[in-house]
Amino acid sequence: MADTASQSASTLPRAGDWPIGDATQMGGIARDRVAAAMMELYLPERGRLTDEQRGRMAGLLGRLIDSVEDAVRAAMMPFMGARHDVVRSAIATPRIRIARPILEGSRALADPALIEVILRRCDEQHLSRLLRLDAEAAGEIPAGLIERFIITEDEALPALAIGYLVAESRRLDQFSDPVIARSDLPAEIQHRMAWRVAAALRAYLVGQHGVPAGEADAMLSPATEQVLVDHDESAGFEAATQRLVRRLHKNGWLGDGLIVDALADARPGIAMAAIALRARVPTEVVWDMAVDGDTGRLGLMLRAIRMERVEAGAILDRLDRLDQAGVTRLDVAMAAYDMHDSREAEALIAPFRLDPAYRAAIVQIGGGQIGSGQIGGGG
Repeated sequence: MADTASQSASTLPRAGDWPIGDATQMGGIARDRVAAAMMELYLPERGRLTDEQRGRMAGLLGRLIDSVEDAVRAAMMPFMGARHDVVRSAIATPRIRIARPILEGSRALADPALIEVILRRCDEQHLSRLLRLDAEAAGEIPAGLIERFIITEDEALPALAIGYLVAESRRLDQFSDPVIARSDLPAEIQHRMAWRVAAALRAYLVGQHGVPAGEADAMLSPATEQVLVDHDESAGFEAATQRLVRRLHKNGWLGDGLIVDALADARPGIAMAAIALRARVPTEVVWDMAVDGDTGRLGLMLRAIRMERVEAGAILDRLDRLDQAGVTRLDVAMAAYDMHDSREAEALIAPFRLDPAYRAAIVQIGGGQIGSGQIGGGG
């Protein structure tokens, strides 16, 4: 035991010889651990991720990186010269993951907008699963929501419904685990992700194969640009949901009962988009209220869109039953619904209609007040 310890110690640098880069890296790791510990310590219980959520988010991020990497590597092939046969062979072997290990070991993935997309996908999958289990436990018959839209006199609606189903089918892998298609990424996030992957591949080409940096750039730059040109944000699930919901709204079919049925059919994305469209707020606002247990504000939001009390109660009751925190918030939500008439409620949600960047700037400059009144009944 002592000999082993002595041998290990002998491999360490002598006093004064420790590389400054290593010392700096160790200091950074220590600071990161402290920052993470402080975040965990002071973050409210409802805001903390479970181990299952962390694992699911890590899996989603990893598969997303791989899909972008596959696209960039495929696009590189026409730009690789004949003298790069060894590199071509490595790039053409899909089982060899290159970009993900490099990116996971750097700070390049610390992108709040990207993490928000991944977190929302996890929230949606989690809520959909709970809604299905809740319906099965209650013996409810699926609402058959999308089938209604396929058999209709509206000429445009069937195609939109089928487009929604196609996009929805890409949301799960063969093991029924959630995935994020590249088309689900907003263009600006896709742009950053593609160039991060390109930078990781560049590090691999230069560091592992000795490819001159200029030659690596000549392969990667046009390939990445081609991937970005081919990116079609309109093919994503969110875009398909929005098109469907807007058509329903145009036809006057986006009523209270449809939103209730969307939750009963385990399609929360349609329900959240419908509430948001009727309230004229971003869909993310409604999602945040639904998944963060903010049922008081959600009750107020339903009042503002003039939803009938029975349907509002059905929605809030279903979401309350799914709350795994074990805290009953239905009374709080209904109190918020009953506290104001629809006109007062609409005035109170008006700040949520402002552009998020504008709202944030108002809070930073003006000390937090973004409206003339406070939203009561928050859960």
